[in-house]
Amino acid sequence: MRSVGSSENGSVDLDDVTAELLELPLDQFTARRNARAKELKAAGKAELASEVAALKKPPVHLWAANRAARGNQALLRKLHNAAQNVAKTQTGSSTPRELRAASEAFQAALDAAVKAAAETLRSEKHAPTDEAERRIREIFRVAAMQDGDALDRLQKGALINEPAAGDDVLTMFQAGAPPRRESSPTPKSAGEDPHAARAAERTARLDAERAEQLETSARRLRAEADEAAAQARRAEERAKAAEKEAAQARAQAKKSARAVGARGD
Repeated sequence: MRSVGSSENGSVDLDDVTAELLELPLDQFTARRNARAKELKAAGKAELASEVAALKKPPVHLWAANRAARGNQALLRKLHNAAQNVAKTQTGSSTPRELRAASEAFQAALDAAVKAAAETLRSEKHAPTDEAERRIREIFRVAAMQDGDALDRLQKGALINEPAAGDDVLTMFQAGAPPRRESSPTPKSAGEDPHAARAAERTARLDAERAEQLETSARRLRAEADEAAAQARRAEERAKAAEKEAAQARAQAKKSARAVGARGD
């Protein structure tokens, strides 16, 4: 990933302006975009002004992903490194345990990125809906797997369009694959690439193992929830019984007090 900053010659480019706009609250995007385009045009940068004017207001989940990425560079580096590690384990001679560990580390990094974006949504009074979090997760996942312009722009907080998944899985696998010899024919499809085929098999196996682990965890949590509910019901019953006994004892105490008063008279 490239470092955050302006273009190499120090001048402002489209990414710089996009990042500037996305750093603002989303409801200010359109007005500031229009004002910025006018400023650039007045400064003699007609081409850049035209590009800025053409920028469309992003959906809230994309805006939140940019804000979270730009404000959490360490988190984004961790996600990038985790994706690279998955690519290496998928294309190397890694054990199932190593594959699982790499996948779980990548998923954990994605969880952290989604959490950061959800916090951005809440801080700006936007609802972090399930759909928004799903879309945010996909943005980070695809950008990290492709390790290209989308990730660079996300790092700068300047990703104005959601990255398309496309062949991101194959791209990710090839990122960690050993270089082919010149005599090796270039595969025409992922099905003809032995690296991709092995990676796909390992991914399928890893996904199945992860699904089984999650199902086991879900069953355990359900059992714990059922037990907790049963304990709560028993506690409620005991509380009601105690309250009933307390009421009876209070009534008996009043009755005894009246009897004592009658004898005194």
